[in-house]
Amino acid sequence: MKKIIFIRTAPYLYKLPKKSLYASFNEVGLRKTDPHIQKLSEENIDRVKKIIKKYKPDLVLCSQFIRSQETARLFSDNILIFPELNEIKFSMEDFSNHSDLPNNKFDSNKINSLRYDFSQALINDQLQECMTEITARITNFINVLDSMESPKNIICCSHGFIMKLFENYLLSNKNMKNFKSLVSMHDWRKPTYDFLEGFTNFSDSI
Repeated sequence: MKKIIFIRTAPYLYKLPKKSLYASFNEVGLRKTDPHIQKLSEENIDRVKKIIKKYKPDLVLCSQFIRSQETARLFSDNILIFPELNEIKFSMEDFSNHSDLPNNKFDSNKINSLRYDFSQALINDQLQECMTEITARITNFINVLDSMESPKNIICCSHGFIMKLFENYLLSNKNMKNFKSLVSMHDWRKPTYDFLEGFTNFSDSI
């Protein structure tokens, strides 16, 4: 049976040189900056090895972004790029302002609050990328995966927000009729996934 493994990209620096943390999030969200992944820690190197040993991927799919492509190549030289795996396009100004991240500190409580505000903007179709484009990407990509007769094990390297929607879509038995309910399946005050973590199409955590 075909196994699909969604994995969040490897770690990268959130704060860009000479930019505030807020401005850094904004540039990445607007796709004005495409950061590279950082050098992997021993823990993450070990995690990659365990994933390869457990799932033995035949093919790795990734988004167009550098951090996704670099993550994909940790698992295989046989990669394919799919724009459907791109992170949702957003501006921080769609749901927040500079005062929400004072002093450039990565405050978990502040980040959790911003993540929730992001989810509300997503439900209300207030992000840079509109709801119809997001839903089309999700359904089209899953249809592509379903149509593949081989290979057996496929890793998809993607990004936190869009990955959670992929997971919710699969958990809902591919029901996209109520987008608000689909988004609300996750408590967005909690992180989506840590780096190099994710899920399979059988709803197993990795």
